[in-house]
Amino acid sequence: MANNSTEAKGYAPFDLYPYNPSQGPAFAFLGFFGVVCLLHLVAMIPYRSFFPLPLVIGCGMEAGAYWFRSQSHNDVRKTLPFLLQNLLLLSTPPFLAASIYMSPRRIARVLEAEHLTLHPRVLTKMFVLVDIICFVTQFAGSIISGSENADEASHGRIIILAGLALQIAAFGFFAVWTYCFQKRLASASFPYPLVSELPWQRYLYGLYAISVLFIVRNITRMIEFQQGSNGEILAHEAYLYVLDSSVMLSIVTIFLILHPGRLRWMARRLGKSLDLGREHIPLA
Repeated sequence: MANNSTEAKGYAPFDLYPYNPSQGPAFAFLGFFGVVCLLHLVAMIPYRSFFPLPLVIGCGMEAGAYWFRSQSHNDVRKTLPFLLQNLLLLSTPPFLAASIYMSPRRIARVLEAEHLTLHPRVLTKMFVLVDIICFVTQFAGSIISGSENADEASHGRIIILAGLALQIAAFGFFAVWTYCFQKRLASASFPYPLVSELPWQRYLYGLYAISVLFIVRNITRMIEFQQGSNGEILAHEAYLYVLDSSVMLSIVTIFLILHPGRLRWMARRLGKSLDLGREHIPLA
């Protein structure tokens, strides 16, 4: 139910949602992301892999977004929960992407095949730079788009669209880079017999799946912002949970199942069983 006080501090003079946000789905995804966040945090210990810390932060941000969204139930003119959930949902992907971009090099280290990656240092720095730009554009755009000034709000949406488009291009390039690395691995010979025993291919396929999901999510978001406040996507809450929430949850779940640190953990166990002295594998 909309708050009828249009002059109260902290309230907009209009409904911020075209519907009353449901608490049930918001609490459900708060729980989902909270559990996955905890599992990723716990996985750092046995895997000895701390590079997914940005992804853990991203999961926490997603959980926080749905908490604030739940606070808009029956209070669709209260500005703070609306702005915070929007800010968190738009700012989270760069945190998840940061861990994804670092994964091929971690896989290469396990296989002792860093020399087969294409310009790893240059491309890693490039991906980090793109990720920072994406975060800044999403953060700034989400704030500006919440302005009561129509022109400023329009500029904010343009900034958000630019950030989403840049991230689509980055993940497209990342998928190509990963594919080139996979082709080199497939044709290479390795001095350690355990490499043939490791299911390293499935970890790369997981990165492809994640890249596709990111691209689909960003395209959906671009359509949403192009349609505007009267568009089909913004008018129905179900689109958010099907095309954004579920997609982001799938991304962090796939990464949890196909964690590069797990590949390293498997390599160490297999190396010990074969007495190959693989304890020297660096931390992922």
